[in-house]
Amino acid sequence: MTFKKLMRWITCVSVLCLPARAAIGPGAGSYSINSLFDSADFVCWGRIASIADGSVRYGVNGAATLMRSIRFESARCYKGDVTQTDEIQSETHVPPVIPGDLSAKSGDTGLLFLKRDNGGYLRFADRFWGWLRDASLPLLAPETRSGLKQLEADLLLNIERAADSEMRVRDLRVLHGFDALSAEATRSVRAFAKDSEPRVALGAFSILAKAGRPEDLTSLCQYVVGGGSQVASASQEHSFGALETIRNERALPALECLARSAFRPLRLSAMEAIRGIGSRTSVPELVRALDDPDPLMQFLAVTALAEITHRSGEPAPLMPEFLKEPARFQNSWRRWWNETGHVLYKERGQ
Repeated sequence: MTFKKLMRWITCVSVLCLPARAAIGPGAGSYSINSLFDSADFVCWGRIASIADGSVRYGVNGAATLMRSIRFESARCYKGDVTQTDEIQSETHVPPVIPGDLSAKSGDTGLLFLKRDNGGYLRFADRFWGWLRDASLPLLAPETRSGLKQLEADLLLNIERAADSEMRVRDLRVLHGFDALSAEATRSVRAFAKDSEPRVALGAFSILAKAGRPEDLTSLCQYVVGGGSQVASASQEHSFGALETIRNERALPALECLARSAFRPLRLSAMEAIRGIGSRTSVPELVRALDDPDPLMQFLAVTALAEITHRSGEPAPLMPEFLKEPARFQNSWRRWWNETGHVLYKERGQ
């Protein structure tokens, strides 16, 4: 990461991005199932049989760290095997600090990623997502696969058949965490995108968006634009940050459509992708985005215009510089477009 990019990121987080994130730490759907799987010795889904609270340590600021002993009943293991004789030891903070600190009780279910320590105890392999509560698997598919392929099959079965939409949404978030899905799973997810429940449909679209297929992105934009406030509200439960990594120029029309949507995270991620692709065909859309009411969208538009056109005397500003005088940069690019840019664009046949 260059110094300029680092400064933009720091300023974005401190000035504009934090209001969109309510919790400290990774948000829902931000985990990588493949990374969690690789880091663990044991991966099992099941229920907590019992919890026993142990010793408490107090920090200098008065916060308490509680040691807990957990017995777990596994319904299915995807890596290794956990039995009721295995003891899981975990530390939790009082009051809660990270997702893993959320209160747990006997009977709770989840997907566990565990490692065995030198003392023979099992511990969560990840401090945030070692106990993944999103996974809701009351139904288990026939055990004809192994590892992540079997987990994929179990998730698809529950998304398709579970009557509880909350469970389906959570399982879609888990599926979103896969690096890649099988062709069969992708077809199923595409069908889920037509679900009548917006939370389910958008969960499916968030998975399809990771692959960056132009047709899926176009369908996503049509769905969001035509969905109204109910869809905009449901969108907040899913992560669309993967849009930012798309570099397929064929996806530009769909990305430009998403950059005009009412849902802020979608707009910002789509604009980052447009900037990353860096095509001159996006210049008119970037000029339009100068009038976007969102300061971050304006900043991204100015930055992308500078990076794409290499206009002499108008380098991409840092965020503090832009926020100090946004109108100066916006008006400069508007003048360029009205006096010169639109002519160059036309002459190149674009």
